[in-house]
Amino acid sequence: MQSLGPPSLAFQAAIVTASHLGIGTEHWQLRWNKWSGNGIVLCMNWQIILANVIVFLHVLFVGIVVLSVPAILLGWWRKWTWVRNFWFRLIHLLMITVVVFETVFGVPCPLSVWERDLRLAGGQLEYERNDDGTNKVNNNGNWILKSNKEYENDFVARLLRQMIMLNFVPDAVLEVSYYCFGALILLTLFLVPPRWPWK
Repeated sequence: MQSLGPPSLAFQAAIVTASHLGIGTEHWQLRWNKWSGNGIVLCMNWQIILANVIVFLHVLFVGIVVLSVPAILLGWWRKWTWVRNFWFRLIHLLMITVVVFETVFGVPCPLSVWERDLRLAGGQLEYERNDDGTNKVNNNGNWILKSNKEYENDFVARLLRQMIMLNFVPDAVLEVSYYCFGALILLTLFLVPPRWPWK
C-alpha cells in the first residue's frame, strides 16, 4: 500500500473537533450499518462509499489523460473533426499539467489523499504500529499504512486502485513517465493542432 504521509489537515481537524466536543473517535467514525433481510446483509459506510467514488473518479481522470492521446492520433489519421475541438484539447492539456506540477513540486495527488483519509475514517486502513504504540515510519519519513480485512474484501476498491497505482514501479520511473507523457501531449498540439473557437 502506498504511503502518503500523515493524515490531511481536514482529517486531523475532524479528530481534534470531535475530541473538543467530548466525542471519542469511536463515535464519530461511522461503523458498518448492517441490515439483514431475506438472508441478505447490506453493508453501508459512507466514508468507504465516498472513497470508492473518489478512486473511480481517479481512474476516470487517468483514463481520459492516457486514452485521449491514441484517440487524437487515430482521429488525425482518420480525419475525425472532434479531435481538433479546442475545449477538449485545452482540458486534456490542463489535466496533464496538473499531474506534472504535482510531480515537480512534490505535492501528493489530492484524490489519493482524500481516498486515504476516507478509508482511514471508514476503518479500511490503519497505521502500522511499533511495539511502543508509535506509528511506523518508512525511509521517506512517512507513516506506513496497512489494509485490513474489510479493505481486502472490497473488490471494487482493490480493482480500481490496481488500475492506477503501480506500486511495483519505482517512483523515479513514474515521475519520468509523467514528464514524458506531458511532453507527448504537448507534441500532439503541434502534430494535430486544435481548431481555435474564434476562427
